[in-house]
Amino acid sequence: MQHKYCVEVVDRSLQDVLENGRPFGGITVVLGGDFRQILPVVPKGVREDIVSASLRRSYIWGHIGSNPKETVELPAAFNKCANLDELICSVYPHLEEVTTASTTYLTERMILSARNEDVNIINIQAMAKNKLSEADADDRTVTNRYPQEYMNSLDHLGLPPFKLRLKVGCPLALSMTINKSQGQSVKFVGIDLTTSVFSHDQLYLAFSGCTSPKRITVLLPPDTANTTMNAVYPDVLL
Repeated sequence: MQHKYCVEVVDRSLQDVLENGRPFGGITVVLGGDFRQILPVVPKGVREDIVSASLRRSYIWGHIGSNPKETVELPAAFNKCANLDELICSVYPHLEEVTTASTTYLTERMILSARNEDVNIINIQAMAKNKLSEADADDRTVTNRYPQEYMNSLDHLGLPPFKLRLKVGCPLALSMTINKSQGQSVKFVGIDLTTSVFSHDQLYLAFSGCTSPKRITVLLPPDTANTTMNAVYPDVLL
């Protein structure tokens, strides 16, 4: 691990160059590595000197991956909407005209919410806008595939071959929880924040699911400023 002074020099340099007093001049800086392994080498230093040289003891540590007030102001690039209906229409335009489950139309969009209960409400309201109640539901015939010798034995017993007809279908899910969206990246994302996130990193995960901030639409509680709560657990960052 590098001495904390290395990171502090970068911080002060960026502030000077960008003429911005925020940490690292207001730009995003990614630090890699495990802060608990291979501590800085301090020539002739004792334990206290080595610990003091670690990034954990730097003034900059309080600005790394945490927000003490746990309140985030949303960037102006995000689109804002007034109600759930507007959020659905923003992410799924002309949904009432969709009569078939287009793969492209569905896979490049999603609405995220923190709780399963809210996701169910969004899905019900979204599905009420069109005629799709099942995605590609159809009848499929499943025929036995046993060896012919076994089938001949059934004939001997007087048991005819059988066919099983299954109705295969699953409801469309136009919304999902933030946790379940991990690893996905789509063009259009709607984020329902009427109920704020409740666990570490959920807010970041929700916003990072879209390929462009200009295609993110956010629904906040009524009469709420342009902010939302952010759950941060500093314990997991140590």
